Amino acid sequence: MNLKLTKAIMHDFGKFLELSHGSLMMFFVTEIPESFLPYPKEKIEEALTIALRHFYSKGEEETVRNIEFLLPALQLYVDDEKAIKLAFQRMENKEWKAKLLEARRERQKQLFEELEKKFNL
Repeated sequence: MNLKLTKAIMHDFGKFLELSHGSLMMFFVTEIPESFLPYPKEKIEEALTIALRHFYSKGEEETVRNIEFLLPALQLYVDDEKAIKLAFQRMENKEWKAKLLEARRERQKQLFEELEKKFNL
């Protein structure tokens, strides 16, 4: 894998985390199906490893820390069947399901308020 592809994968994975990871964590908690990832988990791991080596060799400590921040998030993505089975088990718990739905509604409200603020409404 070359550095150009590595940087593209890192960029896309970062955007994915920014836009989708929080919502997926609300539903799946600590085991998220890896099929939700933008690319195969192994390719993302490979890209992060290459990037870490590259930026470490250049002495870019802040970039290295930012990449290291991505690694724990990637580890939450596991075998689809395992993650889905656990999610269904959680959904059988009425209290957990109610908290999940409440949190989703609150997140929607928060996002809408941020949008209103952005447009001074």
